[in-house]
Amino acid sequence: MFDPHAYVALNDIDVEYRHDLPDDGRYYPGSDRILIRTGLTPIEERSVLTHELGHRHYGHYCSSPRAELLADRWAARRLIDPAELERVARLYPDNPGAWCLHLQVSPRLLEVHLAQQQVARPPIARRA
Repeated sequence: MFDPHAYVALNDIDVEYRHDLPDDGRYYPGSDRILIRTGLTPIEERSVLTHELGHRHYGHYCSSPRAELLADRWAARRLIDPAELERVARLYPDNPGAWCLHLQVSPRLLEVHLAQQQVARPPIARRA
C-alpha cells in the first residue's frame, strides 16, 4: 500500500500543516513544498497529500480542471488496490462509504477511480 508520508520523507519534500489554509492542500512547484490544512481526518489527509504529490509528479504550475483530474487519478492509482476494492465491494455491495473506510481513501478519489474503470456503483455519501 502506498504511504504518502513515507514517500514525502524519501523524496525530501517539505510538508507544512496550516490552520489558515483555505484549501485542503496546496503544492508549490519549484520548492517541493506542500501545505495541508489542519483538522482533516486521517483519510482526508492521506488522500489530499497523495493528490498534491500527483501535482508534483506532473510538474503542475497552476490549477485547472484538467490538472486537478490528473492529480486525482494519480492519487487514486496509488491508494486504491483494484483487487482489494473488488473484495470490499462484494462484502458491502450497496455501501461505498464502507469501501472508502476500508481502503482509507476519500469519496472523491474513489469516484475518480470508479469513473476511470467505468464501474457502476451506488452513490457515495460525502462529508458535509
